[in-house]
Amino acid sequence: MDTAGRIKILRLLNGYTQEAIAALIGTSRSSIVVWESGKHPPPPEFVIRLAELVGVEPGYISYGSPRVSCCAWIPVPPDRAQNMSPYLRDIALLIPEFLDENGLDAARFSRLGDGGTMFLLGRGKEYSCLMLVRESLSDRFIKILHGRGAVEMGSFDRVTVESFGEDELTFVAKHAADFSVDLDGIWKALVKARPGGRAKEDALNILFTAFSVVMQQYKITAEDQLKLSNFFTEKYKALPPLHNLSAGNLQGEVRKFLEFLGCKRCK
Repeated sequence: MDTAGRIKILRLLNGYTQEAIAALIGTSRSSIVVWESGKHPPPPEFVIRLAELVGVEPGYISYGSPRVSCCAWIPVPPDRAQNMSPYLRDIALLIPEFLDENGLDAARFSRLGDGGTMFLLGRGKEYSCLMLVRESLSDRFIKILHGRGAVEMGSFDRVTVESFGEDELTFVAKHAADFSVDLDGIWKALVKARPGGRAKEDALNILFTAFSVVMQQYKITAEDQLKLSNFFTEKYKALPPLHNLSAGNLQGEVRKFLEFLGCKRCK
């Protein structure tokens, strides 16, 4: 697997769109497109930012080493139907390479009450990676992992992708007869990956960046700053899920609001 493939699969597994991940690391969507196409690798400073965002070491993105460990992924299917087919194609193509490169040759899974699936991935009998997959993607992931000897462990009928947490992980770890689970490492990774946790923080960063970029383009009075602060609060309260968040649309909304206030562009 090359750098381009690693960037794409880590973005998909972590539930980011190209636009969202670009906003979070401070670059443009076109840069992400170029990096994922393999035309040019990202500069070192962006490799570091990407690695921190997706929970791996910078060396893995560039060189495939050290291998991933203690990760939690919650992939998010695209919200537009026309994007589902290429999304599934990328997943089917990249995940086997990703697992092979990282030596993740063992898989256990349990069905969840909302139709989703919990996957534990590991090397041999040591499991250190978790995936929580929504119902629309579950069968595809099971199919991909079936050829790797995936073992079904039953179900958590009252648990959803959103509610799966420390109690369930502890239960699996305690009742695992022939394998071990890196409970602490997976739990820490899941806290960061959990929607409403890191995702809410990431969405706030995108919102803040959108406001900052546009504000630099206008002359804003103290009175207008107060109104803009209230507008920021309203937008924060109404933030959509991260995978539906568009930095470009947010900038457009801020620009319209400033022009509504009568703010003039800087020359």
